[in-house]
Amino acid sequence: MNLTISERNRQVVEKIKATSLFRSYAKAFETVTGLPLSLQPMHGEGASKPCGYSQFCQELNAGSVCRDCQCMHNEIMRDATDHAVTKQCPMGLTETAVPVRFGEETIAVLRTGQVRYQASDRGALKALSCHLHRAGLEEDQIEHLAETYQKVAVMEESKYEQTVTMLAIFSLHVSTLINQLILAQGESEQPVVAAAKRYIREHLDEKLTLEAVAGSIKVSPFYFCKVFKQDTGMTFTEYVNRKRVELAKKELLKPHVTVTEVAFEVGYQSLSQFNRSFLRYAGEAPTKYRKRMSAGASRTAQVA
Repeated sequence: MNLTISERNRQVVEKIKATSLFRSYAKAFETVTGLPLSLQPMHGEGASKPCGYSQFCQELNAGSVCRDCQCMHNEIMRDATDHAVTKQCPMGLTETAVPVRFGEETIAVLRTGQVRYQASDRGALKALSCHLHRAGLEEDQIEHLAETYQKVAVMEESKYEQTVTMLAIFSLHVSTLINQLILAQGESEQPVVAAAKRYIREHLDEKLTLEAVAGSIKVSPFYFCKVFKQDTGMTFTEYVNRKRVELAKKELLKPHVTVTEVAFEVGYQSLSQFNRSFLRYAGEAPTKYRKRMSAGASRTAQVA
């Protein structure tokens, strides 16, 4: 059965959440910061409702979704397409979404937050009570929610900003993982697509054309394009570029190989074409990727 792009993306998000990489990072993140971390798809089931992390927010939304919560959630999901978005609701709770991109599309966001930048003083609690009164809550409900509100995590704004930076870095790793999961898909792929992938893998460092691949599996270019896109959710060109970028990442870890040499080694005909593709599918320039990975390796060696 052919999946739509949206359905495929939601499946990929669920696969990512089940990986040891994501589970380990989420656990470490929550241990270090005291904040929860979730991966939420941009579309479909799981995308339309606020996460409701704190006990206060959960109790406030019991039975129905608070309009302010829904509005802030909608704004975050609308704006977090190419950069991290942090917003604060009228009750002083701050939340952040960091986009996770697949090619030029944002398919999910890393969500965290529900913090207060400062402890509740009498004025803040009074403002909260007034807001809840206007929302139509009874006095006993307001008193209980005020107590729950004071249990929401308090974090300095500068520290919270550093936390968001950590998530932005992790989102690059998640994007890489998405690329690997998408490229590895194929449990139900058609024989034509499986054969095409084998041919591409064997000739990746050569000049690959649509006509050559279609001819190798004895189908017309038009039919091949249609079937390949239906099965993988990607065009032939995007798939080839993603495979080459993944191969390039491994080659860039070799310190004595130049970026230009890597570009031609993995099948690109020019350095500028390689740089554009790498930036598009890896989310950063190849030189920046190499520098970041080299710095990470150095820190690991120092710790060891």
